This record gives sequence, structure tokens and C-alpha cells, in this order.
Amino acid sequence: MADSGRIQWIYSLVWIGIFGNIAVLDNVVSAENLAVLSCPAGWDLRGSQCYKLYNKRLTWGSAVDACRLQGATIVQVRDLPTNNYLGSKARNASFTDFWIGLKAANFSGEFINAEWSDGTQWSLYSGFWSNGQPNISLGDCVYIAEYSGHYLWSLGTCEEKKAVICEFKACDNASFRCMNSVCISNSRVCDGQEDCQDRSDEINCPSLCHNFYEKESGEISVGYPEFYRANTSCKWTIEGPVGSVIEIDFTIVSTEAGVDEIVILGSGKSDSYSVTLGRLSGTVSYSTFRSGNNFMIVRFTSDGVTQMRGFSANWTAVQSQYSDNGEMLNSDTSFKNLSSFRYPNPYLPNQESIYIISTQQ
Repeated sequence: MADSGRIQWIYSLVWIGIFGNIAVLDNVVSAENLAVLSCPAGWDLRGSQCYKLYNKRLTWGSAVDACRLQGATIVQVRDLPTNNYLGSKARNASFTDFWIGLKAANFSGEFINAEWSDGTQWSLYSGFWSNGQPNISLGDCVYIAEYSGHYLWSLGTCEEKKAVICEFKACDNASFRCMNSVCISNSRVCDGQEDCQDRSDEINCPSLCHNFYEKESGEISVGYPEFYRANTSCKWTIEGPVGSVIEIDFTIVSTEAGVDEIVILGSGKSDSYSVTLGRLSGTVSYSTFRSGNNFMIVRFTSDGVTQMRGFSANWTAVQSQYSDNGEMLNSDTSFKNLSSFRYPNPYLPNQESIYIISTQQ
């Protein structure tokens, strides 16, 4: 009976193995019909993730914010293939180092742990560290640099400016990715309904008078100097280069006072992530607004009673003229002036200027 039981057990294994092979073959066939993942324009697909390297050096905190405004996170590196892929990506763009989303964390007075930018904990001593690292005396934030053909981790001061790479999970090519990372069907984009909770599915819909511009300057209007239509509802979303600030000049405004209104928002790609910068209505000869970062939204609504000529506005993405690596200044025995960018005009919001003053020994 024991032998009989043993034979039965072997038979079952063989039977399972046969059907296991059949199941694998079936999966191979059906894989042809699986959805293909894709990334938005300007992003690169690797596995199930989308990556984008920005041609701008930022401090660690600004890098985290820049990725967040794209509905992404600064890259997390947990395996060697990803580490090497990102290192090659930075090198191919002529960057020698770049931030990752890891920062040393102080627990019970000891820097023995670290956290990713999303709050996930990580052992400070795990990773692909260069010789002598991690060294807390050099800073709290982690960056990757190339050493002898290897991409290795180091700690540095978070105020240094380095390249930034953002990432998010890809959607299939039949879907649209909302800013909050939710994937919805392409058929639900620009349907006049806010299917994404953050309204990002209705940003770039020219047929609905929702326009999206990703460039450094431009002009917007509702057909000025012609009269705008009754019951108009238009929106313009502007995205400038990372690290810039959007500045818009309304050269003329002529609307039904107190009813037909222009609303200017800043600091986000969709209304949900933006703050109101100002409102214009009636007759205004000239007015300027400045966003807190590289995003601005302009909305215009009118009723069906009185139509006028509307408005005309010009916008530009203003960037600091200082080097990403800091403004180098030499000191001697005489006094020298140190002024902020654009002085005596107002400085730009959310700008980080580094002044490096050296003197003879």
C-alpha cells in the first residue's frame, strides 16, 4: 500500500507538471493580447515605470517638489539594474551626478536609518555606496555619481544643486494618466466631465477651449480685439521649464465688470494643486502676475448678457541668471556689492541663489 501511495503521489506530480506546461503555453499565447504600457511624451519607459531627467540642477528639496508637481516622485533606487540605468541616463545627458529620493533620518539621536521622499523607511547602510560612505558629516541627502565606470551613492548637503530624475508608474496605451496617478480610459479624456479627481483629464482640450502650453513664452486671448462669445468658459494651462517662474502681463482687459471674470492661478498644473493669484474684471489697462513656480492657469468665464472685447496677455518663463553651481565671487581688501537677481526689481519667488565667496589665504 505504501508503494501504491508513492506511485499515486508521483503520478499526481507528473499530471500537475503536464498541465503546468500547458498553462504556461496558454499564458504565452494570451500575453500577445495584454495591454502595452506607455509613457507621456518626454518620458522614457523602463519596465512598468516612466522616467524623466530634467535639464536643470536643483537642491534636493526643490527636486522633490519638481517631481511632485508632475504627479511623480524623485527616483527611488532599490536594485542594481535600476541604479545603473539611471546612472547611464544622467551620463548620456552630460550630468555627473543626480539626486535620488533618499535622505538620512535621525532616530533616537543616531543617523542609522534613512527615508525615501514618500516616507518609506530604509536602512542607511543598504545601497551602493562609494568608499567612505555613508558619511553623515558630509550631509543628509543622497546622490549618485560615477566613479571609475560605477554609479555609486554618496551623502551631500541638501542645498547643493544636482540633476533630478522623476518617476511614476506607467499606464497602458489605451489609458490616460491623471496627475494623481490614477489611469482612466482615453475615451473619458476631454469629454466635458472631470473623471480625474484632480481635473487633469480636461487640461488639454482645444475643442472645449481648454489649452495647454509647454514652452517659454506665448500670448493668450479670447479673440481680442473681436468681441468674445456669450457664456464663454476658457482655460489656459502654462508649463515653463523646471526652475522657472511664469510671469504674465495683461496689456488690456475689457469685460463686463463684476460678471465676466479672469482668474489667475499659480503653483500647480491643475486647479486642485493651484492657488489663486488674482482676479480681473471690467476695464484694466495693465496688470502683471507672477506664479510661485513654472506653472500658471488662466480661466475666463462670461455670462450671456453683455459681450465685450475681452483681454490680451503675454507670458514668459523667467529663469535666474545665476549658475546652477552658484555665483562665484572673489574677495579682497575693498568692499564689493552683492545684489539679488533682478535688483532693484522684485526677486522671483521660490528661487535658490548660492553665492560662493572666496578669498586669498
